[in-house]
Amino acid sequence: MWNKNHLSTYNKAESPLFSVQDNGKVDILNKQGDEKKIGLTPDGMYVLMQAWLQTNHMLDREKRDKLIELLK
Repeated sequence: MWNKNHLSTYNKAESPLFSVQDNGKVDILNKQGDEKKIGLTPDGMYVLMQAWLQTNHMLDREKRDKLIELLK
């Protein structure tokens, strides 16, 4: 789950959280029990990750390398 250090100064969600389902779908919620959510399919997660990785994502080399290793 996310902690305070994971959120940008622009975060407006009360207590944001995410869940990853066995079928690869991902839900992002404002807070626990909230009915409104962002629901992503595996292809939706791919689009999100691809867009993020194509930017200057500011991820340190160790974390970047770990992500690459997980994708192999």
